[in-house]
Amino acid sequence: MQECVLIFSLFVSISSNPILNTTSGVYRGRLVRHENRTVEQFLGIQYAQIPRRFHRARLIEKQNEMMVNATDFGPICKPVHGQCTIASNITFCSLTYGIFSVNSLSVEQCLYLNIFKPTSQSNRKRAIFMWIHGGSGQIGTGNLFDGTILAALGDLIVVTFNFRLNLYGFLSSGDERLEGNLGLYDQSLVLDWITRNIDALDGDSQRITVGGHSAGAPHAYYLARSSFNQGRIRRLILQSGCPFNIWSHLKSSQSALDKFQTIAKDNQCGTPRNFDEQFQCLERKDFSQLVEYEHQAYSSADHTNVVLTGDLMRNFHRDLQNNRTLNDIDMLIGSNDDEG
Repeated sequence: MQECVLIFSLFVSISSNPILNTTSGVYRGRLVRHENRTVEQFLGIQYAQIPRRFHRARLIEKQNEMMVNATDFGPICKPVHGQCTIASNITFCSLTYGIFSVNSLSVEQCLYLNIFKPTSQSNRKRAIFMWIHGGSGQIGTGNLFDGTILAALGDLIVVTFNFRLNLYGFLSSGDERLEGNLGLYDQSLVLDWITRNIDALDGDSQRITVGGHSAGAPHAYYLARSSFNQGRIRRLILQSGCPFNIWSHLKSSQSALDKFQTIAKDNQCGTPRNFDEQFQCLERKDFSQLVEYEHQAYSSADHTNVVLTGDLMRNFHRDLQNNRTLNDIDMLIGSNDDEG
C-alpha cells in the first residue's frame, strides 16, 4: 500500500520541458512533482559507446547542438539467460527485483544513465548521489529505481545508470588476455561523466556520494578505492553488501579461467579450440544468442564476477593483502529489508 501511495504522489507536468546541455549532448527532459517539489527528469542519456565486445567503453562526445528527447528510459543491458525473449533478432527482457519490475528492449550498446534533479531558483550547488544497482553483476538496471522522491525529499541530484552485466561485463581469463571488470570500468565512466558535467547539473563537486546495494555495494567501494576515483568521491553508502564478501569477487585467476571455459562450452565455443579461438568465437556470436546461465547459489558465486586484475582493482588487491581499507572517505554501511 505504501508503494502505491508513493507512486500516485507523482505526476508529470507537460507545461514546460527543462534543458540539460552536457558534454555528450543537449537533452530535453520533463518535470515531475512530488508533494511541493518539482524535479527535472532526464532519462535515457547514453553516456558511453562500446567500440567492440569485451573492450572498454568510451565516453560519448557531443557532435552538435541538436536537441535529444530524454523523457523515456533507455534500453537495458542484457541479464542472464532465462529473462529475455527473442523475436526477429530483437531481445526483449522482463526483470523483477523485489517490488520493482521493468520490461525493456535489451541491446549491446546499453550504457545509459538517468538524472533526477530538483529545480531551484538559487545558485546553491547540490550534492550528487550516484546509485549502483545490485543483482550480482548478472541482472538489474538503473531503470528499476526511480530517483524522483529521493531527489525531492533529500534536495539532491540522483544519478542511476546501466552497466554491462554477466559475461558482457565480467568475463575474464584472469590475466592480460582478457582482463575483465568491464562493468566496473563502465561505472568509472559514469563518475567521469558526472564530474565533467558538474556545472551543467548545478552539482557540488565536493559532495559526490556513491551508493549501492547487494553487488552494487562492493562495486561502489571498488570504484572509490581505484585510481579512477582521483579523490572525487566524498562518501559511500554500502547497503547489504561488502567488498570482502565471498560472493563479491573471484579469489583466483584460475576461477576466472574456469568460468570462461564453462561459458565457451555453453555457447558452442569450447573444446578442442585454444583460448584465442574460443575468445574469437564468443566475440562473433550474435548478441541475441550469446548467454550466461543464472548461477544457483550466492555463496558459491558460480558466475562471472569481479576479478583482482587490471588497473581498476590493483589498489584493492594490495589493500586486501595488507589488511587495509579506506580511511579518507566517509562510509555508511547497513542492510536493507527483504534483501535477497
